[in-house]
Amino acid sequence: MFKLFSLLFILIFMNNVFAGKDFNLANELYKAKNFDSAIELYEKLLSQGTESPELYYNLGNSYFRVGKLGQSILNLEKAHRLSPFDEDIKHNLDFVNSRITDKVEPLPKFFLFEWWENFSALLSINGWSYIGYSLYIVTLILIMLFIFNRSGNAKRKLFFSVLFTSILLLISILIISSKWFYDSSNIFAIITDQRVQVKNSPDEKGSDLFIIHDGLKIKIEDSVDEWAKIKLSDGKVGWIKKNQFSQI
Repeated sequence: MFKLFSLLFILIFMNNVFAGKDFNLANELYKAKNFDSAIELYEKLLSQGTESPELYYNLGNSYFRVGKLGQSILNLEKAHRLSPFDEDIKHNLDFVNSRITDKVEPLPKFFLFEWWENFSALLSINGWSYIGYSLYIVTLILIMLFIFNRSGNAKRKLFFSVLFTSILLLISILIISSKWFYDSSNIFAIITDQRVQVKNSPDEKGSDLFIIHDGLKIKIEDSVDEWAKIKLSDGKVGWIKKNQFSQI
């Protein structure tokens, strides 16, 4: 059993070493402005299961350098999901989004919903989970101290401390639940074809509704065979082929 664990550890370690070498080589290719080769190596790392904000960020920048805005935004969005506080990722994502053809004006949201979305977006679902777990442990400790403490003054302070951390714990649970529901019920994608004709039905013979372009962020509402029903942030809906976008 020990030999098996040792072998697994060595294999994992060697895989990380090779992945690190490939990542460094891809970075050198990027610095040398050999963007196509850098993209090929970054994509190879992703296909092998390597994933990190830095990898998606560099890949997104490489795709921008070769003029593929859709692939650039797709990978920068993935980097942003993994590292929502990274200012470089956010800056580049905003910059590339400013270069796309379609300027869609989002529908206005009720201010309380918008405030809640912005507040919950401060951390990823993993970040809020860590906070929730920490608050849970702290609350349990405070409850135990409250139960076994005999001092009336200290007991009163502990009671309000338990109440305060319990409220924070409840808020974190609500945020985790809402983010999980949002992520599971809202599927977003990026248009990767240069020009896409949106239809009114999942059929080549369907009527043309409007045209969208490379790099636009869309929401996937439904799917039928090779077709997907999409929704834009301004409320427009229609059908396009699944091979015309990539899911974030």
